[in-house]
Amino acid sequence: MWNVVAERPMQRTPWIFVGSEILDGVFQAHLEGSLITTYNDPHTILDNPLSTGMDDVYYTVNKKLVPPRGTPVGVILAPGVADSTRRE
Repeated sequence: MWNVVAERPMQRTPWIFVGSEILDGVFQAHLEGSLITTYNDPHTILDNPLSTGMDDVYYTVNKKLVPPRGTPVGVILAPGVADSTRRE
């Protein structure tokens, strides 16, 4: 991800599992396709914990690194360890 405000790649950070919502029996992450977001979205599954995640204008695709549309990719999700001393 590219931070358009700071003009640099997004800061590395562990993501937060928020789990989406079920409204009227419908899993909202599936309905909206909101699985991992760079901005706070109540329907996502994994959320950006950085203060920049409060606004959807900070991030865009890092065009220098993203593969062409349709390229098969893999995503590896691994549990992290909470660090109460960590700061942005």
